[in-house]
Amino acid sequence: MYILKSSTINNLDKPQQHTAGQGLAKLACATLAQTKPSEVQLFYTTTGQPHAKVKDRTYSISIAHTKNLVAALAATYSKRIGLDVEYPRSFSNKILAAFLNQPEIKILRELFPKNKKLRETLAWSCKEAYLKAAGLGLRQHPLSLNIQIKNKTKSKITGKILDTKKGREAFIQAKFTSKQIIAISYYDTTK
Repeated sequence: MYILKSSTINNLDKPQQHTAGQGLAKLACATLAQTKPSEVQLFYTTTGQPHAKVKDRTYSISIAHTKNLVAALAATYSKRIGLDVEYPRSFSNKILAAFLNQPEIKILRELFPKNKKLRETLAWSCKEAYLKAAGLGLRQHPLSLNIQIKNKTKSKITGKILDTKKGREAFIQAKFTSKQIIAISYYDTTK
């Protein structure tokens, strides 16, 4: 089980956005733990991955922000979770080639034939969400991840990411409009 909290914010610089994300992370974790946000203590691993502690229980959290949108996700500690929020944007061919393989490009063109910005940013967000869940950030090359989309509706995709380097499979879900994308990835550490 996971809890997502998001908020639209205005006129905040990056450090302020991060602080707002930490507040939402505490709120999401408190909701999950059925306690007050003041009872939630955030901490970071040596790789920078955020987690939360409530009394003797640890929770996975993820924080994302871009321009005037901030979001946080909390889950039980057996799940590793990652979150990304983006506004659809264009990527150069050089950047695309650095994070999408040809089969992914083909599938995404078929699924989103008319919206280049959406399909490119959606793929970026799904991979970034997974890399956050894994605690790797961009220390692992995005081409080592393969997106497999199982379902697509007008405003959501679900599927999985195969991590060829770690031999791991993770769930992905992204909700989107023409104006914003929220991508979530998680995997269970008990399997």
